[in-house]
Amino acid sequence: MQKILIIAYFFPPCNLTASRRVESFAKYLHCFGIYPIIVTRKWEKEIKSPSDILQRTSSQIEVIQNDNYEVHYLPYKPCLRDKLFQKQSKIFKLTSKILTFFQILAQFITVKAIPFNNIYYYSLSIIKVNKIKKVVISANPFEIFKFGHLLNKKTGIKWIADYRDDWNTSELPEYTSKNPIVRKIETFYEKKWLSTSSAITSISDYYTRKLNLFLNKPAFTIQNGFDFEINMENNQNYFEDFTIVYNGSLYDSQNIELFISAYLDALNALKDKNIKLLFPGLAFNPSQANRIRMLLTGYEKHYEITERMPFEEVIKIQQKAHLMLMVPHTGIKGIPSSKLYEYIGLGKKVLLCPSDYDIIEQTLIDTDSGVFLNKKESISEFLVNAVVNQVVWEKNSLDEKRINKINRYSRRAQTALLADIIKNL
Repeated sequence: MQKILIIAYFFPPCNLTASRRVESFAKYLHCFGIYPIIVTRKWEKEIKSPSDILQRTSSQIEVIQNDNYEVHYLPYKPCLRDKLFQKQSKIFKLTSKILTFFQILAQFITVKAIPFNNIYYYSLSIIKVNKIKKVVISANPFEIFKFGHLLNKKTGIKWIADYRDDWNTSELPEYTSKNPIVRKIETFYEKKWLSTSSAITSISDYYTRKLNLFLNKPAFTIQNGFDFEINMENNQNYFEDFTIVYNGSLYDSQNIELFISAYLDALNALKDKNIKLLFPGLAFNPSQANRIRMLLTGYEKHYEITERMPFEEVIKIQQKAHLMLMVPHTGIKGIPSSKLYEYIGLGKKVLLCPSDYDIIEQTLIDTDSGVFLNKKESISEFLVNAVVNQVVWEKNSLDEKRINKINRYSRRAQTALLADIIKNL
């Protein structure tokens, strides 16, 4: 069996969505004759807020081995910048931002400017001891790509850069609004570090085309997929109220106001009918949680926002829901969101409003899972009819043909694509 190294910052037991992509590579690559050794940082605390990510861990290296893969967990020690970021004072946060800028500059000179640089040095020793010839590096954080560049220069190793998100080709406001000097520096880094990569993977065809043009490297699509078995019996145990679920993160670039406005109209039309909108995990981002609270003021009994919770609990909530909600990023292509694959993996019907006319709509069409509505009136009418005919929604239409379509989006199927790329390097 061929041994490879996978370097990733996020990996279970980290409870962030980012960890699940690399977890699936670890779980399924052995099915295709590949034994992965994963090097990551330690995760000893459940992540309930962004500052939890920056907490110091214990100092010992922990190695967990099983028949199909092994994981090397390295200690994490926050740098001064990260310590200041955790303070509530504005002056500390401002100082943290200034230090971030100088840290970015210092990355040109030394890998030690990256707070988790121990992952690089440890990976170098793993490569030498195990005589590894190929590496997969999954980002973000994007500084981790520097490790691939340095490992290639040091050992000649071939490496694949796995993008979970765009970096400098991103069209999200969080990136486009960055300081232009920082963006220029990071663009230089991205091109320099990726120049030694053998291939690039990302989560959608639109992303891979952009990266191919930007970096002039072979680029392949490995979708996020879902990593659990469809269980039709579990999908029959519905909430008593007609329940709609929007799972996970929300961003300013997503026009959820369209749906909320239609939802309020439907509530007013239904009057005595019970209907509820759930936002599991949205409290992780207080500003977005407050955004929803403001939009639904006066309708508190018809929605619920929770803290982050274990993946298994979120799946159970979604299994009992009648309808799943997707809201695309306005004017931005190629972003499917991990929640899409959870929805279709459970065989659920998904309301996409408005449509992205892109990867989300196409995936929902491919799996017979979607309802696409773009106007408030049509969304409201759809919701009223769905609630009135709730018993119809509770008769799940998961036949063998549809299950086969859905299974093409499983993480095992997507890992098979990665295995082919690794073997063909």
